Amino acid sequence: MIEGFVLLPSRSACAGQGLNLPLMMLIAARAVAPELQGRVVALRVSFNRLGNAVFPVVMGGMAELIGLEYAFYAVGGAGIPLLRLLSVAGHGSLCRAQHRGAFFL
Repeated sequence: MIEGFVLLPSRSACAGQGLNLPLMMLIAARAVAPELQGRVVALRVSFNRLGNAVFPVVMGGMAELIGLEYAFYAVGGAGIPLLRLLSVAGHGSLCRAQHRGAFFL
């Protein structure tokens, strides 16, 4: 009986991931002019695949050097400021896109 409850969150997470990618592609494509939509989608997919290939290697190297627990702390410590920087940069580009009238949801 307990096994069913353990699998339930993992199944709902998979459904969420299945909705996430198409929605992110739609948002990214709508944020630019129609002639640039293919480039935006290609860049999004390329960086996604690059991250999937590079991050495990980097994380494994860090785990070897400083230990697994501290590698997670280091990634979190570096990731939070990077996400903040990206959100500020993204907000500026979103405002410029809205000013041009390119962004519509």
